[in-house]
Amino acid sequence: MSGSVSLRLDVVEGPSKGTSLALGRAEEASGKGWKRTVIKVGRTATGSQFRLKDAEVSQRHGELRVNADGAWEVVDLGSSNGTHVNGEELEEGVGVVLRDGDEVMFGTSSLVKVTAVAEEEMTVEEYLNSECERQVGQIMGRAVDLQAKMKSESQRIIDEVKAFADGLREQNRNVAV
Repeated sequence: MSGSVSLRLDVVEGPSKGTSLALGRAEEASGKGWKRTVIKVGRTATGSQFRLKDAEVSQRHGELRVNADGAWEVVDLGSSNGTHVNGEELEEGVGVVLRDGDEVMFGTSSLVKVTAVAEEEMTVEEYLNSECERQVGQIMGRAVDLQAKMKSESQRIIDEVKAFADGLREQNRNVAV
């Protein structure tokens, strides 16, 4: 996709039906103005900018990225249930360029329709909704990471307090004897 064409990905089947993502022009994405040339696709909010809430989608299912030719492509990252473009299964780690009208199946039930959109046709609302969805995914991922970190740190502190209390009990027994 070159020129003034962007891509829009719309989930048309599966639990995340209605979710969409707007991908800017690949040449803009790979330039200095926009640093995100890889968008992670997965089931969980942790690390996924394009989240598909589908049990058949792996946590780290795939990526949307700008290739060496400056085009957006989809890559399967060794997912459990695979990724298909127009019915053809992707080989792990091998990118397939996305084109207008492509259908991408993540797992067995999340079907995504690819649409080329001239920038003047993409509404501000479409872009903002997509950007908002992507940022919510990033924030949720960070929140999950922080929650796990806090749980781990809390457990470490509890273990230290228990060890300290056990040490005091042992000292008290030794003094009493």
